[in-house]
Amino acid sequence: MLGVDEIILEEGRTKDSLENMHTKPILEIILLKDEKTLITAGRDSKICVWNLNRKMLVASMTDHKSSVTALSISNDEKFMVSGASDGVIIVWLTHNWVKLSELDHDETLIDVEEILIS
Repeated sequence: MLGVDEIILEEGRTKDSLENMHTKPILEIILLKDEKTLITAGRDSKICVWNLNRKMLVASMTDHKSSVTALSISNDEKFMVSGASDGVIIVWLTHNWVKLSELDHDETLIDVEEILIS
């Protein structure tokens, strides 16, 4: 399996993929059960979804306005929850990586596991 650095250094990506990579340190990483989808989140407020088999960026979500400090996937992998240092929580649909809802929390999030209901 490839690491994130190997994906970033791999040749043949589109200009769009290069422009949407993380520009600051990665804080959270999740590998889905299919072992080909890797999700990264970082201080640059981005969440990136990588296809390890194709060695490319699949989606880049920029809805957070501060460091993404927490990620969690539901047991059925249909939903992802992300939390940021400004207290914003976002629920995502994983089949198309679209934002389902957004909530405000009154403190920095380190763990969003309890938000997900399997």
